[in-house]
Amino acid sequence: MASIYHYCRLETFDKIIRNKCIRLSDLNKTNDYMEKRWIFNVLEQAMNEELAAQGLSDNLLKSFFSNKKKTSHFSYLLDLLEDYLNTSTITLISCFSQSGDLLSQWRAYAEDGYGVSIGFNYDLIKKLKNKKKNVDVGKVIYNKLKQVDKLREIIKNSLDFLRALKQKNEGIDNKPFHMYFINNFDVFCEHFAKGIEYASCYIKNPAFKEEKEVRIVFEDAYDLDKLPDKDKHPFNVNQDIGQFCMEKIQYYFRNNMLVAYADIHFEKLVDYNIIQEIVLGPKSKLTKSGVKAYLLSNGYDINQINVRESSATLQ
Repeated sequence: MASIYHYCRLETFDKIIRNKCIRLSDLNKTNDYMEKRWIFNVLEQAMNEELAAQGLSDNLLKSFFSNKKKTSHFSYLLDLLEDYLNTSTITLISCFSQSGDLLSQWRAYAEDGYGVSIGFNYDLIKKLKNKKKNVDVGKVIYNKLKQVDKLREIIKNSLDFLRALKQKNEGIDNKPFHMYFINNFDVFCEHFAKGIEYASCYIKNPAFKEEKEVRIVFEDAYDLDKLPDKDKHPFNVNQDIGQFCMEKIQYYFRNNMLVAYADIHFEKLVDYNIIQEIVLGPKSKLTKSGVKAYLLSNGYDINQINVRESSATLQ
């Protein structure tokens, strides 16, 4: 079965192995300011292509009045998306690579090669995907054409939503759909903004394509000021997701910021070989036999876990 690899320093490796959990960390507090925002580089192309395909190729730069402010349709959409991305939405992720021995990953995420990469069973990790629990698992999209296609798919869904709304109001509003679309552009934008919740987490700069990244994403898009009791569970109780258990969202302070996180426990899957491989970094001082003994002491079946050394060279 295919593995996906989590690169980490030894202290993190120890916590994962001992506690049998994967940590989801706050995406909004990373050093990459373009996280969730790369969609802006392909949005206009996606909008123009999908609208043209549906016979709605109105000029999105036409004037549009919002709160008595004159703007263009496209500028209104951009402002709405920016507001959405800057809200109190909590997005927690854990990152993996499809490659277990990449020089760039050793340097960036595994203490310059002194750490390890942990190969997780991808088929088991995919079982975390649960719409009701707001958890998704997927591969990052780097190819521009595929990014455009993904956004076009969400745009189409929002147009379908608007069509259904118009059909409901048949007899009240008999304008052609292209007029209905322009008159209700704000409704379309609201629906589209909700639709990109997860997609924005998977669309990244093509310059990072070597990483071949896979992500676990938890996104809580609720208004925290008006949170109903039924939606408070991620904040005050642990949640079972199949044989996984996601702990309640917790916080710590770092660099004068409040950072959210949640741990996903996988102890029930240890016997199902959820960890398939450990790759020792190119500067690692660990031995294969030592790591096997360490795994054994923490309840893992070392006959099912391959431990190998990196083939990369780091000075």
